[in-house]
Amino acid sequence: MEIPTKKTSSRFKLNFDFDKSKKLSNEQFNTMILNNNDTFVVEPYAEYLGGVDCKLAKVGDSIYSDIFSDVSKKDQYIYTAQKNEQVAFFIVKKKNLNGCIISQQQTVEFTLSVNKPTKSTIRKNLESGFPTYSKFKSINATDTIINNLVIFNKNFIFSVKKMNIGLVYAKNGQTDPLIMMRNTQNDVSKEYSYFTELLGVPDVYDEANKFDDVFNDKVEICWHQATTMTKELQRTYIANDICIIIYKESAEPFITENALKFGKVSQIFIVVEKSGDSGYKLGVFHKKMKQFDPLIPKNYVFNGENLREFILMKIYNGLIALQENSTISTLYLTPREENLKKMASTIYKIEI
Repeated sequence: MEIPTKKTSSRFKLNFDFDKSKKLSNEQFNTMILNNNDTFVVEPYAEYLGGVDCKLAKVGDSIYSDIFSDVSKKDQYIYTAQKNEQVAFFIVKKKNLNGCIISQQQTVEFTLSVNKPTKSTIRKNLESGFPTYSKFKSINATDTIINNLVIFNKNFIFSVKKMNIGLVYAKNGQTDPLIMMRNTQNDVSKEYSYFTELLGVPDVYDEANKFDDVFNDKVEICWHQATTMTKELQRTYIANDICIIIYKESAEPFITENALKFGKVSQIFIVVEKSGDSGYKLGVFHKKMKQFDPLIPKNYVFNGENLREFILMKIYNGLIALQENSTISTLYLTPREENLKKMASTIYKIEI
């Protein structure tokens, strides 16, 4: 099998036909992860039937750039509304009503079809789709208000622009992460080296060009491969990586409690194990947080064509879920909430 040379991932979704893919029996697909600690949740495998689209998590960072482009005065009705600690923004572009409701925890976007885009029909559409709309306070949208909404959406939307990913190699029989971190490039197997080539991981860590890999044409990736780093670099980078990939040579399950030795920062773990000549089995566990797609299909064996993009999509979606609902989500929610209150107070001249 040829190793893909292209590093960028331009697709927004992956298409898998799990019925036609290579699968193992329950006996062949050994347990990859053993959970013995309440801190962690082992992700279940999914029963997929037929083809499945695996999509990136929606982060809501496109509506403003879309609806403000090429909008004529006659095509638009713009107004904002506020209730409690929410801010809503609506605009009609031609016959589509585009809207965005911003709350403390999320930004919800929507598009409704409007046959006759008048203020009366818009109001009816909003009231039918959003029962609480009648309680919102409508005001005229000024350039300042629109600018505030755009700035908030850019700075406080849940999005991922960079992914720092730790990669750790475990020789056969190694279960302690502190022991795994001692491995160097002289210790790794040919199978592991091939795996890193499939992922596009550089052989040498280069501080000057650490974000030279890209996912989905816009998300920069920095790989922190433990076998290429000194102990000091490992402490600086891998100890501060939220996502860790563990490639293990052993067929014995990885024990979740051992992951605590990676430190408090690490939240999401992907365990990889070789299967046959060219396949890979995956397992995922993480600290308590919202479950995120795509789930790994039961008994499925990944190959060199879909391994990288699935892993990167899984990590990307996990980083979004981490911000929305996890044990550390307050780190993301608090700044969003405070700036939402500030913006609403400025727009409506009231204290919230």
